[in-house]
Amino acid sequence: MNGGLARGKAETTILVNPEAKKMCHVFLTTLNKKLSESDRQVLTPRIEAWKAAHPRPPVRSTEEKKKIHLTRRLAFEISSPSYMDPPYDIEGIKAIIVAGADVNLGKGLMVAAAKRGHLDMMQVLVEGGGNVDIVDAKGSRPISHAARKGFTDVVKYLISKGAKINIKDGNDDPVLSRAVEFGNADI
Repeated sequence: MNGGLARGKAETTILVNPEAKKMCHVFLTTLNKKLSESDRQVLTPRIEAWKAAHPRPPVRSTEEKKKIHLTRRLAFEISSPSYMDPPYDIEGIKAIIVAGADVNLGKGLMVAAAKRGHLDMMQVLVEGGGNVDIVDAKGSRPISHAARKGFTDVVKYLISKGAKINIKDGNDDPVLSRAVEFGNADI
């Protein structure tokens, strides 16, 4: 992936095109050679202050890298076309979770299962440590997606596992009002 952002659990890492990085290095090296000693004395504290305010992301351990890899694999398994319609490899997905994938890292796993109404997958994710109140990029929770699409069994399961129903989602609507709005008042 050249350019763009890669989002991790607690930090954002900017991935830079290698050619752009080389050009910046050449520019800074050339600029550094042309600076006078007085310029260096003025700029050095500023550069050091900037470095202190913008620390490099920590180097990830092998264990953390493994967990991220497994989580990406899990996300791929869940979002692949074979997952859309059962039968899907639920045992394979359980094995990925047991191996160490973090079901909350991508935020989209619980939402994907809720949007598609896959109760069995939702159960596997919750048993694997999935947060029933995880918020996706748009501020919505799994329960609001399931309610909007009319998946009563998923909504009941999420409530039984402690999903909050009297809070507002990303559209500033009460979670279960999405069900009524989309014609699923039986929820």
